[in-house]
Amino acid sequence: MRAPKPEARKSRQRRVKDVAFLSIGGEAAQIIRSIDWSKNPLGTPETWSQALRAALRITLANRIPMLLWWGPEYISLYNDAYVPILGQKHPWGLGRPVRECWSEIWEVLQPLIDAPFHGGPATWSEDLELHIRRSGFIEETHFTIAYSPVPDEHGAGRHWRRAGDRIRNNGQSYR
Repeated sequence: MRAPKPEARKSRQRRVKDVAFLSIGGEAAQIIRSIDWSKNPLGTPETWSQALRAALRITLANRIPMLLWWGPEYISLYNDAYVPILGQKHPWGLGRPVRECWSEIWEVLQPLIDAPFHGGPATWSEDLELHIRRSGFIEETHFTIAYSPVPDEHGAGRHWRRAGDRIRNNGQSYR
């Protein structure tokens, strides 16, 4: 077996360096590293903007549930703490547009997401009642959510979400 040519070795080293921002541990980061992003609207991680890389690195390192929606299709990237909010939609939801992942609440989410994406102020809702399907059935949930724009080098808005989840069952609240 022949050793790779120096150019090939340098190219591979550059690619590894280009995705070093994904070296953070955790299941979500591992799945992000394993996805074939060439078929995704975001493209491969080597081509992601510095703003996306920085925002994702902060999201993955966080211990509170965080979700990053990026691009005009609002592609979902999230951390390990967000996995219980997704329930059975994980890992399928990683790298998917929000309208697919949360189709049952898209009509509620869309105006909250669109406002900061199109230059408006960050949005915030306390105790927002949402009926979501994350465990094979529709359940009533209550979230305190905030959507903030994450500007990139072109000034376009992206979204960062911090979610607090409270589920009500039989009149009792659980966090």
